[in-house]
Amino acid sequence: MSQSQQSEFASSLYDVEFDNSAYLTPNNCPTTPSGSQQTFDALENFFLRPPIPLTAPLTFERVGPDRRRLYILYDEMSHSDWVEWWLQTDYGSKSKISWDSNHLSDVWEHCVQVAHSVDGAAKVMCKRCSAILEHPYTIKKDINGKDGRHGTTTMTRHLKTSSCIRAAGVNQQKGAISKFIQKADIPSDTVFIQEDWEHDIHQFITLNRLPFHLVEHYTFQRLISKARSADTIRRTIRSGQKATTIHA
Repeated sequence: MSQSQQSEFASSLYDVEFDNSAYLTPNNCPTTPSGSQQTFDALENFFLRPPIPLTAPLTFERVGPDRRRLYILYDEMSHSDWVEWWLQTDYGSKSKISWDSNHLSDVWEHCVQVAHSVDGAAKVMCKRCSAILEHPYTIKKDINGKDGRHGTTTMTRHLKTSSCIRAAGVNQQKGAISKFIQKADIPSDTVFIQEDWEHDIHQFITLNRLPFHLVEHYTFQRLISKARSADTIRRTIRSGQKATTIHA
């Protein structure tokens, strides 16, 4: 083939490709993505758009060692509804725990069963100090690599720790104070007198050998403020009761 013929052939070849440029239009492009593209899109949605975590019903009591209260307290009275929610969690769908089993060990008197509000991880919470511990029915690996249950050993050891014992003492004192306040015999006709009130406070600090700078602490001042408010509310209620009696 001569050089001129080769040039004509090449020119005609390019002309055909450019004349058939319709093949490059979007209308002729495949609309269905390939399998690899679909896989990429699925992974992208998984990482960029994680699934919405299951929310525990608002009727369930939330507990925990801090104000966030990230754990759901197991309730025997609503066992069916509680377990139904738990089985839908990530942990509950992969685990098997008999929440309503009979607990024979005395250690259960100081602990309650809970589950994490987000993933459903089964735990127990100490009644004394609100510490979160491993649930006895959950699985762990032993020194030989075999599966076994945690049992109540962790709970027993925890109850002997100084922090838990100290918390138990504090709770006992709080309980005694609460009982005293609830059972305190205060005459209904007691009249608040500022001088008597100040004398009682002074006597309380002196007899108990408390430092006098105690009165400057914000907790003491808040206590005094609440006591005065309580007396004001009490007198308001009495006035309302007397007015009701008169009109009746």
